[in-house]
Amino acid sequence: MMEGVRKREAWTQSFRYVVMDNLTIYRFDHNWYDRSMSQLGVRGVHHVSINVHDAEAARRFYVGVLGFVERTDRPEFPFDGAWLDVGPGGQQLHLLEVEGVEAPAGQHFAVGVDDLDAAIAAINACGVEVSAPTHVGEVARQAFLKDPTGNLVELNQSL
Repeated sequence: MMEGVRKREAWTQSFRYVVMDNLTIYRFDHNWYDRSMSQLGVRGVHHVSINVHDAEAARRFYVGVLGFVERTDRPEFPFDGAWLDVGPGGQQLHLLEVEGVEAPAGQHFAVGVDDLDAAIAAINACGVEVSAPTHVGEVARQAFLKDPTGNLVELNQSL
C-alpha cells in the first residue's frame, strides 16, 4: 500500500467497501455477485465505450495500428464516432467524439494478445510508443500505449 494512505474496511449486508483517504471503493460480496450474474443471464462484456477528441484519428489508430475492424451497423447519432470489433470473441469498442475531452488518468481497458513481444514490435513499427513489458505476478505480462486522445490501452499476454 502507498505510504501515507489510510485504509479502512467495512461490511454491509451485500457488499464490502474500502475507504482509502476518503475515496470509497466498493467490492461486492461474491455470494451476492454469483447469484446476480446467474439471475441476469450475463454472458460477458459486449462493448467498452471511450471518449475521444477526434473520432477519425481514433478510428485510424484502432483499425490501422491495433487491427480492430470497423463495423458498418452503427446508427446515426448526433456526434461522430465508430463501432469496432476487437477480436473473435464478439467484444466491441465504441468511439465517441466529445469536444474538449481529456483522457482520464489511469483508466484503461486491456486487449489480450498471443505474443506480447510481437505485438509491441508491430505497434512500434507503426511509430507508436509502447511501454516496456512487465510481469503481473505469475499470471500475465503487460505493456501500455496511448491512443491519439491519450486513452491508455493495455496489451495483456496471459502466462
